Amino acid sequence: MQAQTQLIGKRKLKVKTINKLFVIIPLCITALLGTPAQAETTPWHELSDSQQTILKPLQSKWDSLTEDRQRKLLKGAERFKSMTPEQRKRAEKRFQRWKNMPPEQKARLKEQFKRWKKLSPVQREKLKKQFKRFKTLPPEKRRALRQQWKKLNPQQRKALREQLRQQRSKNN
Repeated sequence: MQAQTQLIGKRKLKVKTINKLFVIIPLCITALLGTPAQAETTPWHELSDSQQTILKPLQSKWDSLTEDRQRKLLKGAERFKSMTPEQRKRAEKRFQRWKNMPPEQKARLKEQFKRWKKLSPVQREKLKKQFKRFKTLPPEKRRALRQQWKKLNPQQRKALREQLRQQRSKNN
């Protein structure tokens, strides 16, 4: 019985060793052969005419951009191509506003966007509805609300947010 137990224990040890080797050997081979090449960037001359037209402002620095940055820009160019003329005009206006913004404001907006991305779809939908409701208010009422908000210190803003949350939860 004891011999049988020892035999089973040795087999388990061999299986564990073999499993480890299946992990270690490919890692060693990869290390010896070198790391896989980074994804290749796309040279400017390989872009389609429509992509080059949309991305023209970036032509001089295109070849120095990372693969990830190029991929994101190409994705944006494809999205831009599929827009209606009206949507393109709005996008161009937003881009011009962005280009003319001071760096501090850009940094603040980037931070807000990161926070937005972290929200759940339900939270995003709630915020969209609240914003739509805000947009339906008369301009003077919106202006007054913005002024009131700007006058509050961070603690007061936090308290107001909490109060509004509680009111909404009572109403729902």
